[in-house]
Amino acid sequence: MINILIDHLPETVRIDGLNYPINTDFRASILFEELMNDCEIDNKEKIIAALKLYYPILPNNLSEALEQALWFYSCGKYDGNTSKEQDEEERKNLKRPVYSFEHDAPLIYAAFYSQYHLDLQKEKLHWWQFRALFDGLKDDNRFVQIVGYRSMEITSKMSAEQANFYRKMQKKYELPLPKNLQEQQNALEAALLGDGDLRGIL
Repeated sequence: MINILIDHLPETVRIDGLNYPINTDFRASILFEELMNDCEIDNKEKIIAALKLYYPILPNNLSEALEQALWFYSCGKYDGNTSKEQDEEERKNLKRPVYSFEHDAPLIYAAFYSQYHLDLQKEKLHWWQFRALFDGLKDDNRFVQIVGYRSMEITSKMSAEQANFYRKMQKKYELPLPKNLQEQQNALEAALLGDGDLRGIL
């Protein structure tokens, strides 16, 4: 596991014994996430677009290239060993999205500017740096407050006033729900499982 405090962040991935450069710019991974969330694009088109986003030089082993792209996107957390039982559990726990790089772009830009004094129009950030800063945004940022409203679970323990307030906020800041939420969450994994040899799609 790479430690962002003491290790150099990856700029290449290793595939079949060779190091391949990977696009580390945070914008590429934002586009990757938006691509995976787009249910109107079929899985093969997503695979092609993902490979082009991440690899200046396309590896010969496309299946492993996709696995390594997922590893990079997950900031080193993805290992490709998710069991069927884990997949089933994830499907049961699917929830509405609480943020969107597309719809929340102005709020995210403002949050980075106000907290870190970073102009995301000008900055060159490694995706892992961006993700660490994104996860570290403070509660007093408007973006984080809105995410809090979207993720709030309304329970019977709340007063009627509290419950009505959070329902109102969730309605106000509701994100468009993809046509198929399961496809949104599992699009690339489904494509990988369904296509053994991926070279024929390019």
